[in-house]
Amino acid sequence: MVGGCYTPAPDRPSRRPYKVTHGVCARVFGVSDITGHKAFDAARCCVQIPAAMARVRFEPSGFEVDVAVGTALVDVCDDHPEAEVPFSCRSASCGTCRCFVREGADALSKAEDDELDVLEVFGDGDDVRLCCQIQLDKDARVVLEVVEPE
Repeated sequence: MVGGCYTPAPDRPSRRPYKVTHGVCARVFGVSDITGHKAFDAARCCVQIPAAMARVRFEPSGFEVDVAVGTALVDVCDDHPEAEVPFSCRSASCGTCRCFVREGADALSKAEDDELDVLEVFGDGDDVRLCCQIQLDKDARVVLEVVEPE
């Protein structure tokens, strides 16, 4: 990434990425070019700026979590079972993880053909997505409601 690299915060248990700027690296480590920047030890850096975050709410559980932009929702649900999103295939072939997108659809990755094919089988509209295929593309508020199994 131009202007910084994403690294896990060394003192935090979460997998949230943090952006460490080139300016900080240059001052702390004497690094002045992209090649040298890639090799620095981010764990030694004392100044970190949180990456862009989205707020995701899962219904009907009501669970909310801050998620780094670029994160796949299947990973979020794996880390937080209290989101109560059921998964089976995790590859856009079963439809188990269908969710209504109630808010923030523009912050989600675009649906690919495999996902659209599965949603068509279920007769779902444009407001339904497969959680296993969603990635957060923007910092925004997103509300997802799990489709109840038939």
